[in-house]
Amino acid sequence: DKSIYAGDWQNNTQNGQGTYTSIEGWKYVGAWSDSIKSGQGIKSWSDQRKYSGGWQNDKRHGRGTFTDINGSKYVGHWDKGEKNGQGTKTYENIGKYTGGWVSNKKHGQGTYMYANGHRYSGEWQKDKPHGQGTYIDPDEGQYVGQWSEGIKTGDGTYTYANGDKYAGSWAAGQKNGKGAYA
Repeated sequence: DKSIYAGDWQNNTQNGQGTYTSIEGWKYVGAWSDSIKSGQGIKSWSDQRKYSGGWQNDKRHGRGTFTDINGSKYVGHWDKGEKNGQGTKTYENIGKYTGGWVSNKKHGQGTYMYANGHRYSGEWQKDKPHGQGTYIDPDEGQYVGQWSEGIKTGDGTYTYANGDKYAGSWAAGQKNGKGAYA
C-alpha cells in the first residue's frame, strides 16, 4: 500500500488544493505550499479524530476546531500545533472551559462550567485555578479569593448556601490563620 496525493502541483511539489491519503490512516483535504500543509484544510484520522482550520508549516495554526476520539472538542486559536490564545474546550459529559490557553494548557482568565452545575471563573495557570477566582457550588456555596495550583490558598471568603460566611486566610484548601465566621 502507498500514500496517495491528488491535487495541484507546481515545480514537482504539492502546491494549491489537494487531497492526501496516508498509509497510516489519516487524510488531509486542503491547501498545500511546497508539499507542506499551509492555509485552510481538514485532517481526519481513522479513529474519528478531526481537525478543521488553519495550517502553517504542517501544524495547526490560526483558528480551528479539533474533535477528539473521546468526544471532546476544542474551538479556538492554535499556534505552531498547540492551543494558544482564546478558545473553548468542551469535555464530553464533564464540562466546558472558555478562556485563555498557553502551550495546550488553561492559562490566564477563564471559566470552567462543570456538568454538575459547579463553576470556576478566574485566573488559571498550567491547567489549574491559580490567582484570584470564584468557585460556585449551587448546593453548598461560593468561594471568592486566592488559589494556588487548584487549591484555596491565601485570602478568601466562603459564603455558605445557608447564608453563613467565613472571611479570612486559607491554606491547602482549609480555613487556616486569621479569619471571621458569621
